[in-house]
Amino acid sequence: MKTYEQYKDSGVEWIGEIPVGWGSIKTNLLTENLDGKRVPLNSEQRGSIQGDIPYWGSNGVVDHIDDFIFDEPLVLVGEDGSPGTVN
Repeated sequence: MKTYEQYKDSGVEWIGEIPVGWGSIKTNLLTENLDGKRVPLNSEQRGSIQGDIPYWGSNGVVDHIDDFIFDEPLVLVGEDGSPGTVN
């Protein structure tokens, strides 16, 4: 990672220090959470709509289905214990 000449306290305990000139802002002020728009499907429901589109569960891709809700570039944010990489 790139290092900077000077750092300052971020004001957020778990973040620690950040480079001088940087600021911090709550993510909900910059983003929109679409979690309330998702439609959870059980394995029987997924079985009736098999396709090529990955269906994500809490531990990664759990199935493939034939339709999707969102057709745009999005950031998938996992909860504690979720895989840290997206393939």
